Amino acid sequence: RHKRDPIVAHALATVGALPDRARLLGQLLPQLSRKQRAQVLADAVAELGDREAFAALAPHLSHKQLAEALTNATRAVGAPSPKGDSFGFLAPHLPPKVAVRGLAAARRIAEPDERVQALACLLPRLPTKHQAPVLSEALDTAHTIDQPYFRAMALDSLAFHLPSEKRDPALAEALAAARAIEKADTQAWVLTRLASRMPVGQRITALTE
Repeated sequence: RHKRDPIVAHALATVGALPDRARLLGQLLPQLSRKQRAQVLADAVAELGDREAFAALAPHLSHKQLAEALTNATRAVGAPSPKGDSFGFLAPHLPPKVAVRGLAAARRIAEPDERVQALACLLPRLPTKHQAPVLSEALDTAHTIDQPYFRAMALDSLAFHLPSEKRDPALAEALAAARAIEKADTQAWVLTRLASRMPVGQRITALTE
């Protein structure tokens, strides 16, 4: 393991035990030299696996570190509290080649709804030739989700990316799933979210049927 710069060691020791350490590290990075930043980021990517860390540190990561962070995001998704949206914090910073590498990490996610969410986050960053096959894969996975809430949300995450001939059937399936949600306030929230994706003329029908 590399020998830490004394300033870096002191900074990490100071913020290491704090709940918002990722945010503090993100604020600290611009004050450090390139070598010091590299040391901090190497430790942070290896040790921090939550979405707050990704949000704070992603803009500062190299392509190699972003790829490693994607692997850590997969571990975070597999934790007791799933955090598939960690991919969402990383994806805007990914160059196409790293996004393609991220597909392997996304596909290792066991829960289908979390896997769909990760794939949906990666889609806009992928080279064009990969987008249609990955979108089809994500849509096929969404169809397999049993729980109505998670199926509706998975389809919702894909709707924006779908061509119109596939978007309408996907939204119709999502609406049917939403209406099967038993908890009334959750059902209302999901229906409202889905209705916002629809043409104005269809929104009232979506909310009242």
